[in-house]
Amino acid sequence: MGEGRPTGPAPRPVGDTPSAPPRWRRAENGSGDAPTHPPEYAGGSGEGRVFVLSMDRLPLMPCHPARARELLRKGRAVVIRQTPFAIRLKDRTRAESTVDGLQLRIDPGSKGTGLAITDEKKESCADGRVVTVRRGLFSMELQHRGDQIHHAMGQRAGYRHRRRSANCRYRAPRSNNRGMTRGWLPPALRHRGRSRKHLQKAVESVRRAS
Repeated sequence: MGEGRPTGPAPRPVGDTPSAPPRWRRAENGSGDAPTHPPEYAGGSGEGRVFVLSMDRLPLMPCHPARARELLRKGRAVVIRQTPFAIRLKDRTRAESTVDGLQLRIDPGSKGTGLAITDEKKESCADGRVVTVRRGLFSMELQHRGDQIHHAMGQRAGYRHRRRSANCRYRAPRSNNRGMTRGWLPPALRHRGRSRKHLQKAVESVRRAS
């Protein structure tokens, strides 16, 4: 009697084929959307960064949290914002620093909206080609209150109905004498847009100036 073990050749992992190059090397097209190094490569991906402003309140490149803690411990920086967390240097100006370009990327959704800040840099591959690598420096997810607003609106309607129908004389229906103004949006959808704009403005204000 067998022990129930499968016979024949072992199944090949889904993904790369023996004749094709590794997935990380096939995707090296210079777009920056795919890693340009094998999985054991330790660098090239950004961690959660801290926003930094110069002493004249101009944006600098974000730094590593450990670097921010060191600057705060030595008294070279002060905290100017909690969300998103940002510090201001006391001993360095914008002219004394090197600042590269950053991009703010927004991924809207019905339940939440993702915001990420990325940069781009040039790296050399093993075959000598130079490609552009995109790194994520900062990411945040904004959870919308659409379900809470919908529940609160229903509860408010119930209170209104109870207040106007209990122990009251007859009132003429007024369902046809109210209209919606031009550009009206449901409260949950209006909250989604306003909260996303508020957070985007906060992130961009740190990137530009305080």
